[in-house]
Amino acid sequence: MTTAYFIVLFARERWWIDLNGASKGPFLTQDAAEHEAISLANSHARQGKRAEVRLAEPGRRTRVIWQNGDPTQRQPTAPAAR
Repeated sequence: MTTAYFIVLFARERWWIDLNGASKGPFLTQDAAEHEAISLANSHARQGKRAEVRLAEPGRRTRVIWQNGDPTQRQPTAPAAR
């Protein structure tokens, strides 16, 4: 089974979500982009698919911030602001 990677990144002075070259956004804040990415990934997970959200912060190493099947990862709780 393949994994859908939702990558939250900062480009052109805004936050975006990338999934296989398709972008979603822009978002005004990192938190809003993360929240939306987690919501999208969670939807994939509910359909029985593997999903992971990664954060690519400027000047830092990319890291996993959510993946389905990991109960320690945060869940979406509020609507995303754009």
